[in-house]
Order: sequence, then C-alpha cells, then structure tokens
Amino acid sequence: MLISIETRISPTEDSDRVRQAIQYFFPDAAEGENREGGFVMTSKDIRPLLTRILEQKIRDAARGVLLKAVREDRIIFHLNKQAAHSGRVNFTDGNSPLGDLKVSFCIDEPEEWIHKKLGRPE
Repeated sequence: MLISIETRISPTEDSDRVRQAIQYFFPDAAEGENREGGFVMTSKDIRPLLTRILEQKIRDAARGVLLKAVREDRIIFHLNKQAAHSGRVNFTDGNSPLGDLKVSFCIDEPEEWIHKKLGRPE
C-alpha cells in the first residue's frame, strides 16, 4: 500500500513542523514532489495512524468517515493539520481554515479492509 499525504503550506507556517506533524502518523513518510504552495509525502505504513485512532477511542467515528471516503478502490480523507501538530487524529471535510492533510491510498475491497482494521459496528 502506498499512502499519499498532500498539504498546502501557508506563508505563516513552518514547513518542517508540518512535515513533523505528518510523520507523527506516518513515521516512514518520505518527501515526494513539491507543489506550488505545498508538497506531497508518501508512506507505506498506516499502522501508526490506526494505533492513534484506537488510543483516542474514536474507532466508530473513524470507521464512519473512512466508509464515506471510499471512491471505488481508493480511500480519500482529510485530517486537521493543527490537531496533527499535537498528535491528535481529527477528521475534517477538507475545508479547515488553516488547512488539512489530504490522505489517500488504493486498496482492494476498501470496505472490507476498513471493517477488518476498525471492526464492524455493534
């Protein structure tokens, strides 16, 4: 699995701090391409993010967000960049005033993968 994490950097942000926020959830994240006003990082390990979801006890909310984020064989969701700075998982609709981290990856049978990782609703 190759995970793409995209973000925009505002002029008032420290890009190194944004990279650190990404690496909190994706420690193996490597710098990808720079884009005008932002950059893309890639990771192969989603386990730290899943661990954080379980630690925060937001499995049900995360499952709901991820199921709504399925687009054929791809899952696309947004994390609040400010919350990520403090190591908190906070899903957004992609329109946070201070910006988001857009996370996307392809996987076979995404709904089944979500239920396997986060359990089925009780």
